[in-house]
Amino acid sequence: MKAVFVGAGKVGFELARRLGIEGHDVVVIDHDSVALREVEENLDVMVVHGSGTSSKLLKQVGVQDAGLFVAVTESDEVNMVACMTAKHLGIPLTVARIRNHEAGLVSNGGLTYKDFGIDRVINAEEAVAYEITKLLKSPAATDVEYFADGKVQMLGFRVQEGSVLAGKTVKDARLTHATIGAILRNGDVIVPHGDTTIATRDEILVIGKTGVPTEAGWLTGSPDQVIRDITILGGGTIGYLIARFTERHRGRGLSVKIIERDQARCEILARDLKHTLVIQGDGINPEILEEEDVGSSGAFIAVTGGDQTNLLAGFMAKRLGNRKVIAELQREEYQPIASSMGLDVTVTPRVIVASTILRLISKAKVASLALLKDGSLEVLELVVAPGCRVCSKPLKALDLPREVTVGAVIRGNQVIVPRGDTVPMPGDHMVIFTLPALVPALETFFVPKGKT
Repeated sequence: MKAVFVGAGKVGFELARRLGIEGHDVVVIDHDSVALREVEENLDVMVVHGSGTSSKLLKQVGVQDAGLFVAVTESDEVNMVACMTAKHLGIPLTVARIRNHEAGLVSNGGLTYKDFGIDRVINAEEAVAYEITKLLKSPAATDVEYFADGKVQMLGFRVQEGSVLAGKTVKDARLTHATIGAILRNGDVIVPHGDTTIATRDEILVIGKTGVPTEAGWLTGSPDQVIRDITILGGGTIGYLIARFTERHRGRGLSVKIIERDQARCEILARDLKHTLVIQGDGINPEILEEEDVGSSGAFIAVTGGDQTNLLAGFMAKRLGNRKVIAELQREEYQPIASSMGLDVTVTPRVIVASTILRLISKAKVASLALLKDGSLEVLELVVAPGCRVCSKPLKALDLPREVTVGAVIRGNQVIVPRGDTVPMPGDHMVIFTLPALVPALETFFVPKGKT
């Protein structure tokens, strides 16, 4: 499939990289020659210098032959006009990054995004805030995802010293109500089998019926205590959205404070957030962190928009004794540094957005999709179509790639922990862990015969 991206920034780069890996024909358009040069030097895709709102340029790059058009520049208006132009040229699926949902006429004249030629809207800031709030609900977890309309839950746990799982094989772990879908070890992703050994400091991803995987936290030695108070560093869009969420749950005893450097922004936050303590100050000043008792806070969330600031503040919070430190990182090469500094969880906006886009273009019917560990692991919820290769056959009889784990099978309201003799039926949903490079081959197992 041909895909055209307008915007060569972090999100555009990640999307082009992911689709390039999966073998799609990718074109990236931007007026910023420096950003384009980075794409050209690192990815095997076509780059075009110019405006993505120009119908003449879009015709020149053959946009009329594309199946997907995505506009992810820093300007909402440019993204909207680009999608409108692409839709006029006949693109079947257009996606725009919109940060301000009240921009333009959308909120005033009764118009919808469809009227502007936009089929899907993505907002990286909202997506990151949502990911972080999920983590706050499961304090011991390093990752949280839901599938099958919330029936299935995936949680990540760090195997602590002295855990009953350390040194055991996956088979000997004997998880009867959940499945270990993947193991993260020293930056590497392991799609496990029965003889795979679990080691101390491994991060295991456990999946099962919602509520069940939380039990694995006790086996890994991770305490699961309710978070009552939260400190957020950074009062931008992400910090604001997280605070707004906590205000909705203040009846459960949840409280939040925001540390923000800019005085004018503090005034806006104080006006809009009625139950949040807003503190004006430099969040990487040790005196302020100590004064605000960050060490005893239930969670510390660094979302300033600057990777170095988030890393440094997260490190200091950890040294002060905070047990749950979450940091936003734009650059994936900082992940090993974050881990060595003791940060518990990192979230990367461009990876979260990429998972949304990838679900839209799959050949198979994908109900949901998550990219984990900066995109080095994919978890897909695929629908079993009548006549496809996985339909009505035991899992042990399927020639699935070795680096694939079936984490759960959902049949109606029933969540099945899969075994070798489990037989997927038409209409079932299957949650599968796999490496990104294997996704095209995996999807062929779910496409009805004659449609591959």
